[in-house]
Amino acid sequence: VNQFDRVTKLLVLLNNFEPVDAFQQINSSNFYISTNETNMDAILNVSQILPVSNSRDYSEVKKHLNEIISAKASLMKESEGKISPIWNQEEIVAQIENLYKEYKDINEKLQNYKHLMDDYQKLSESLDFLSEVDVNIEELNNLKNFSWGIYKISRENREKLKRNYENIPSIIITIYTTKDYKIILTFTPNLLLKEANNIFRSANCEPIPNAMGFNGTPKEAVQELRNLQKDLENEVKILEEEQKAFIKENSKKIDILEASLDLELQSNAVKGKSAIAKDFFYISGWVPESEIKKITRNIEKIDEQIIIIDKSAETLENSNLKAPTRLKNNFFVKPFESMVRMYGMPSYGEID
Repeated sequence: VNQFDRVTKLLVLLNNFEPVDAFQQINSSNFYISTNETNMDAILNVSQILPVSNSRDYSEVKKHLNEIISAKASLMKESEGKISPIWNQEEIVAQIENLYKEYKDINEKLQNYKHLMDDYQKLSESLDFLSEVDVNIEELNNLKNFSWGIYKISRENREKLKRNYENIPSIIITIYTTKDYKIILTFTPNLLLKEANNIFRSANCEPIPNAMGFNGTPKEAVQELRNLQKDLENEVKILEEEQKAFIKENSKKIDILEASLDLELQSNAVKGKSAIAKDFFYISGWVPESEIKKITRNIEKIDEQIIIIDKSAETLENSNLKAPTRLKNNFFVKPFESMVRMYGMPSYGEID
């Protein structure tokens, strides 16, 4: 049983094994172990056999690693060279989570600065519409009984809003007009703010952020915002370089962890179709006939006690068990395999 994980991973790496449900095979007449002294323990364990339960959920770990892989793909070319995956699942998870923590610290700060830049950009655009208005923003923000807002609205929806004026508990002033849309400034009593917001929402009015944290005239606030944007642009450049350096430094490690987690997940798929008892595990699957010796040789290197039974598709008694099809064509015919797959793969033994 101690070699179960190693065997499943080896089968994945050999890339010529297709698992079938071992528990069902044991319950069928296809499962047979010869009765001799060497195999006695395995035979006795059959009565205690159970399907394998893969309880570990790798979805969060995979999500974290994919985030780093996506960042690497956008910053660097694909790495070249041979990758040797990690076989210990605890080590894989620990290394991914440690790497993600470092990446997250940089990336979260970078994304926050970028969002703040976008907010400042939208705010400066909204204040540009008020640039000709000689009013102190602080006075607007300190209105006791009223709230002010700026909305962008299409000309068509502006006409709908105009026809509904008697129901709107707000003062509405058009402050900017283009061919496609208008910008309106609104003043609404605080007691009726919810009702007014519902009406503006139903008329598809797009709210534009107002300058709650700024003082002075709109023109002065816009200048202050532009200065803040420049500072943020410098911070973003520094963090982007830091992120790029982190990805470059850990490029090989990212590739190893990607291959390792992929191996772990494929190994779990093999385990999910395996069966296990107290001292033995049972794996069943299809292998190309030409690869049986290679698989046997590699598995026996892990542990000589592992029993390997091979049967040809023709000798199986279970009629529900169908051998998979493996296309093997020369270089001239091989490009046409994709056309065959479009219509459906031929069954085992059928003409290709």
